[in-house]
Amino acid sequence: MINLIKPILFATSLISGSGLFAYALDVQKEQSAIQGVSLEPSPTGVLVVPPPRAVKISEPAPPTVEPAALEIEPVVIQAPAKYRAKPAVLPAKTEEAATSPCSGWRELGPQFVTGDKLTGTHQVRQLCD
Repeated sequence: MINLIKPILFATSLISGSGLFAYALDVQKEQSAIQGVSLEPSPTGVLVVPPPRAVKISEPAPPTVEPAALEIEPVVIQAPAKYRAKPAVLPAKTEEAATSPCSGWRELGPQFVTGDKLTGTHQVRQLCD
């Protein structure tokens, strides 16, 4: 008996669904017949309105203004007197200082290490004072 219920329920659902679909089509067909819907364009339904005439408005021409350059005085910003740095006094350069180095060489250690042998010395120049 339980095995028989499923096919009956399926058939009932199928028949009722098909009937509702047919009823919806019939109602739609009647609605369109009542309203008299037609796909042909109606000549009275379209009204073409011509655009209004252009109205001429007379306005005075805008005045011509030449670009003007605004000149202002330069702005100088100075620190208060207690924060101003004194101008640095540069020593006079001599020709000897430019041609001779101001410091010597310093040795850092061996330049090459091969096995137990140390060869060469690695040197750098000290910075000038």
